[in-house]
Amino acid sequence: MNSLSLNLTLHCGRDLPKADLLSSIDAYAVVIVPIIGGQTKTFKTKCVQDDPNPDWEFDLFCTDVDGTRDCLVEIWDEDTLRNEKVCTAILSLVELKSSGSWLGKHIVLKCLSGFKPFKGAKECCIIVSASAHISFADLTRKITSPNKYVDPSKKTIVFPFSPHGDNTQLYIKISAGKRFKISVLDTSEFRTRLVMFEVAGKNITSQIIKLKEPKKKYGICYYRKIKMKKADIKSWTSVNLLVSNCSLVATKGFFNSNSQFYTINL
Repeated sequence: MNSLSLNLTLHCGRDLPKADLLSSIDAYAVVIVPIIGGQTKTFKTKCVQDDPNPDWEFDLFCTDVDGTRDCLVEIWDEDTLRNEKVCTAILSLVELKSSGSWLGKHIVLKCLSGFKPFKGAKECCIIVSASAHISFADLTRKITSPNKYVDPSKKTIVFPFSPHGDNTQLYIKISAGKRFKISVLDTSEFRTRLVMFEVAGKNITSQIIKLKEPKKKYGICYYRKIKMKKADIKSWTSVNLLVSNCSLVATKGFFNSNSQFYTINL
């Protein structure tokens, strides 16, 4: 499909045009993201006063983005009477989807009439990092389980999986609202399974949250929630779940057996 989820960090601008008489530029950026169905979402950074090299470090996440269209970045000068647009840039989502991710990519800005790069610089630019993942719409279509729970308004999907082929199922919960979040819901009353997240080359940990009382939500009743800590999903392509059945041995405590990996592709 042509839709995707977009993680974008707008790090900074460099050599932005002088836009004020007594100072350089009070710069902020506006990012316009195309959404499937012909709509757009608009994001705005903070304003950095009197600096042609503003550092924004602005993060945005958006799902169900139309990957066939481009993102538009506008650089504005903030004034008391009237804000003024000074530069624009195009971010090609087709290029991003093809490469998978950008890290510190320089995007040359196009100055509007009457503006030029700061004090003789050959060009002005923005520096961005970005990654493209599966959209919520495509994820919903990809998961064919008849027992899946979908909340389109909150961009949440919950679905069962049985890595050992048993009936005591675990459930994966994926949320794609403000950012991608993945957790596992354990419906077993007895703690006989070990679940851990693993991402190749990434330092993450798994946190087990044991509920005081079983929680009924998403059409299920679960006793534990396992979620990732130290998780930055921007550059990931997949997440592995290590699932083990555990047996209680009197002299050795818990003994893990029959471990399997379950992979979630993003």
